Amino acid sequence: NFKSPKLTNLDKMKAISTKLIRQCQASYSAAAASKSIDKSLKSLKVSEVEHLPNGIRLATVEGPLKGYSKISAVYDAGSRHEDYSNRGITHLLQRSACLTTSKELAINITRSLEQLGIAFNCRNTRDHLVYSLDLRSSCAVPALQALGWVSTCTEFFHWELKNSSYKLMKADNDVISRLELDRLAFELLHKAAFRTGLGRSVFAEEAMIGDHTGDMLHKYVKEHMTPDRLTIVGYNVSSKQMHDALKSRFEFHPPSAKKPVKSQFHSGEIRHDLPLDMAYVALGYSGASSANLSECLSAGILARVLGESRDGSVAWGSNTNTRIGKALAAEKKTGASASGLNLSYSDAGLLGFEVVGLASAVGDVVKQLHAEAGKLAAQGVQDAELKMAKKKLCADILMRAESAAESTEAIAVHVAINNDFSSFESIIAEVEGLSLDQVNKTAKKLFSTKPAMASVGNLETVPYLEEL
Repeated sequence: NFKSPKLTNLDKMKAISTKLIRQCQASYSAAAASKSIDKSLKSLKVSEVEHLPNGIRLATVEGPLKGYSKISAVYDAGSRHEDYSNRGITHLLQRSACLTTSKELAINITRSLEQLGIAFNCRNTRDHLVYSLDLRSSCAVPALQALGWVSTCTEFFHWELKNSSYKLMKADNDVISRLELDRLAFELLHKAAFRTGLGRSVFAEEAMIGDHTGDMLHKYVKEHMTPDRLTIVGYNVSSKQMHDALKSRFEFHPPSAKKPVKSQFHSGEIRHDLPLDMAYVALGYSGASSANLSECLSAGILARVLGESRDGSVAWGSNTNTRIGKALAAEKKTGASASGLNLSYSDAGLLGFEVVGLASAVGDVVKQLHAEAGKLAAQGVQDAELKMAKKKLCADILMRAESAAESTEAIAVHVAINNDFSSFESIIAEVEGLSLDQVNKTAKKLFSTKPAMASVGNLETVPYLEEL
């Protein structure tokens, strides 16, 4: 006998306002975000980067979140530094964070961090091994102590690796190979494009899990996790606290003469057939490196002209005002979706797109989007597209700067690559100062290269690279 209540005017207003909010999110413009530059950026005070005698790069950030602190330690020790014999070792190092050290047992380190409310995270990228701690400002000293022990004093006992690290590595690989096939295509694209160096995956091969010995781990730490390869940035952490910790809590090995091999882009293809109804394709052209800021920002604009990235800051976006969105609408391919791809590393990069969808639809979409990239190289970007892409890129920078966690790590990575950091305002000014001619020259340079491609799943309709 229950009767649905009649909608009141307030209920109708709520429904309408929710719809309007979603529409506003979908059409978000950086014009609104740019009004908050004074508030969101100028409240961040980044110190000058200190270059210590042993090579460590250190900086502090004073932010508006009083009582909250974050510490990001970035080592130039990512997977690109692996060789063939120890490939996958950075994945093991990431999964071995907080094991027993020469100073303290693993369980005591974990308990201490939990009791102090410190969130500890370690992740490996192709360029870097990144340790991050989120904490109350009053806990900075014990947090720095734990960071020093974990990053430089881990013992790597074989029973701990067997009982913990190897299991976590296998779980990571199981997720990639079964659930996140777009990430698998992403990893294979790097292997096709760079072969070695940046081509090394951040995940260990199944056959390599369990083959890394403690001696191999100690050797890698000794050669790559040295003071001249460390950048440390503290948000609401004093410079004195970090100086004291670096002197007494970190046990560094002397700097190593081993230098990373520069990665060179190659046009290659990897196809991985699986019995599925879906296909996942990642296609990349030679991109811009983070060391060349102007070209890197131009590539960021081109990526937003081509298509929104899947990790963009705008939710509910429909991608309809990009080249990818328009191409999909013209093809009327409802069984596939696509997003832009833009990655910048210390000496190379990738710029392109990712496609996922029903096997019957993906092939035509890949051909169409490759043709759109060719048009960008030949005809360049239109003035209206440039203005919109600049707004989107500025909005992404501003939104990341508003997050204490993201901005601290972003500053640390920037300093690790460029040895310095001026301000987010200067980066915004650099974006706004890019001319149409500069962007079109970058488009011609990058999109004129022959791409690399990786595909996973049912590849019946997916064209081979030489057919594009």
